[in-house]
Amino acid sequence: METTIVDAKMSKEKIARIIKTFSLALIVIAMVSFAVSMFTVTETLTESLFTEETEEPIQVSVMGDPISGTLTGIASLRIVGGGVMSTNVSATLEILDAQGNTLFSGSNSTTVSPGEIKYLTMRFSISDIDLEALETLNASLRLGFRTFFNLIGMEFSTGLRSEGD
Repeated sequence: METTIVDAKMSKEKIARIIKTFSLALIVIAMVSFAVSMFTVTETLTESLFTEETEEPIQVSVMGDPISGTLTGIASLRIVGGGVMSTNVSATLEILDAQGNTLFSGSNSTTVSPGEIKYLTMRFSISDIDLEALETLNASLRLGFRTFFNLIGMEFSTGLRSEGD
């Protein structure tokens, strides 16, 4: 009878030790995964937006037709993969009129591997617009950089206002 009680205590202690070791291993794995993911996101962000290359990271080309009142354009973001993991990069562009009504909203995303260069492009077209009133348009741009199954990342949002405001 005494050996059964001692064996039960030993097996509870062994189980507790195994669970403790397993928990610590999971915590270490989670911390290393987070550190590697943040390194990858930061490298991709800095290599894409803060580059010293001759090519600008964000390029926008806009054309207006005064006869039809149509504004068309292309916004392109140069993405350079950094770090050690693939990164999912997304961009959302929203163009608003002076009253805050949405004239255009579009988004696009791509996955870039380390060392790879891709372009994230959005085409937009707004019809029935007074091209003389372009200075009253506002826009917002949201960029997201995510990795590790889209669990870890950063997102930035900025408002773009015309000079006429």
